[in-house]
Amino acid sequence: NNQDGGRKNSLFAVLDHAKTAMGSRTIKKWLLRPLVQKNIITQRHDVVDALRSNVGTLQQLSELLGALADIERIIGRIALRRATLLDYVALKDSLAITPTIKNFIQQQLATRLGTMLHEKIVDFSPLHDLLSCSINDDNSRSILIKPGYDYQLDKLRSLLENGQQAILQLEQQEIARTGITSLKIGYNHISGYYLEVTQANSEKVPPDFIHQQTLANRKRFVTQALKDLERDLLRAQNELEAIEADVFERVKREVETYLPSLRHLAQSLATLDALFGFAIAAYEYRYCKPTFNDQRTITITNGRHPVVEQNINAAFTPNDTQLATTASTWIITGPNMGGKSTYLRQVALINLMAQCGSFVPAETADLSLLDRIFTRIGSGDNVAEGKSTFLVEMEETATICTQATKNSLVILDEVGRGTSTFDGMALAQAIIEFIHHKIQARCLFATHYHELTQLAATSTSIVNYHTACKRLNDTVVFLHKIIPGVAEGSFGLEVAKLAMMPAAVVQRAATILKNVHHLQNRAHQKTLFDAAVSSPQACDHHAQLQTLENTVIHLQKELDGAHAALAKLHALDCANLTPKQALDFLWDLTQNSKTN
Repeated sequence: NNQDGGRKNSLFAVLDHAKTAMGSRTIKKWLLRPLVQKNIITQRHDVVDALRSNVGTLQQLSELLGALADIERIIGRIALRRATLLDYVALKDSLAITPTIKNFIQQQLATRLGTMLHEKIVDFSPLHDLLSCSINDDNSRSILIKPGYDYQLDKLRSLLENGQQAILQLEQQEIARTGITSLKIGYNHISGYYLEVTQANSEKVPPDFIHQQTLANRKRFVTQALKDLERDLLRAQNELEAIEADVFERVKREVETYLPSLRHLAQSLATLDALFGFAIAAYEYRYCKPTFNDQRTITITNGRHPVVEQNINAAFTPNDTQLATTASTWIITGPNMGGKSTYLRQVALINLMAQCGSFVPAETADLSLLDRIFTRIGSGDNVAEGKSTFLVEMEETATICTQATKNSLVILDEVGRGTSTFDGMALAQAIIEFIHHKIQARCLFATHYHELTQLAATSTSIVNYHTACKRLNDTVVFLHKIIPGVAEGSFGLEVAKLAMMPAAVVQRAATILKNVHHLQNRAHQKTLFDAAVSSPQACDHHAQLQTLENTVIHLQKELDGAHAALAKLHALDCANLTPKQALDFLWDLTQNSKTN
């Protein structure tokens, strides 16, 4: 996501129901690289459809995939000769499951892609037998190779085990010979084997004991017999480690001969797991199987935003889409928080999901194969390179204008808002006209420039839509429904109230807005008057128009006076008003009325 770069609240999080890490990586790769070939896309859809239609099949496959290790990563470590003993054990356990998965695909996935996956899973029983016989899978034993696999290795291990018995026998012999019952044979990595005698028994030590070390209350000795036995045991131990490493290396080289087949296996299992994840999402979230047409038409019935609907605590309001040659550009108006941005994104995501091989959140979806999806949404700057927010916006929009084709989907949200009103509106109109007439791409354009809705009169394939809402007392209720027509307004002050903006700020904004509208109306009236005067046909009516303008100005002046009087009345504190103050107020009101 754009907040912290994590998977929370992302499309990947919604679709990733894979049981293995390699399946999750495959889903992520598919989302980053959607397909453009219809036959390959429909092959994925067929597998998802076959899995989703049978709950028992999904449960069975879930158990099988859940028992697999990350074979992709294990194979990579084997190829780099960095695999550990645990990697080979995990590979062995996974290979034990693959025959069952192969049989499952053959019986349950009678589709083109299912057949291809089945063919890539070859017979790995020789490799499984090799690993089962050779690799130690007993965690309680610190060895690499199982007993019984190599004769020389087993012989050395037997010698070492017998050598320990020889140490115990030598200890008993020395106790009997010296009469020191507390005598013990010990071992450490520094001194090796030694005979340990307490200080109290030091007089009983025979002459052939060679003194090695004196401690606080005991002494340590060695004998020639102990040295010879230690030498034999150390030689056996060193030979054992070398031979075991050599046997392990031989096993690893034999496993490497299977790497090409193992890569095909990992790819097949990762693909199957990713399609399983898509099937789980389709089943749990009620997705539909999309279809594709060659008319560049995008028809979606009751489409939903896949991420938003999973994160709201209410029912998601679905919307229809009909982007066709007769309505290829939509100009969408409506209030903030009305759902314009959500709608734009959901149309793009539905097309993206479909071309990844996933089912889509809608009742029906008949889509056109897109070569690209272009978006210009949100705001961001790059001050480190001297780029303002508006410059970044224009650069991204320029990319769309130069790289989009008629087979692209373009979604634009509030283009032109980063500069002055008239500059932004002029740029927005020019961009719409260029995309519509020159590029001819399918385009959804959300804007607060209501003047742009007049473009629908210039072309039959430019249509106006807006997000439905209703005024309720001093607030606005968002219906989140996209319907034909132009919105009444942007309801910015109402949204500010919902954001808990201080009442004084909202009231002041309302006053400023009223004054701006008044000035715009006066300017509009003067524009009409000037146009009438400059017209040759209107010269005879110049005097009448001048009189009409004077009348309008006079009426406006009276209206302003009435508003001022009403404002004073509203501000009057009647509960604490004295009779004299009331008479003074009426006198002032009367005098002002006469003056006006």
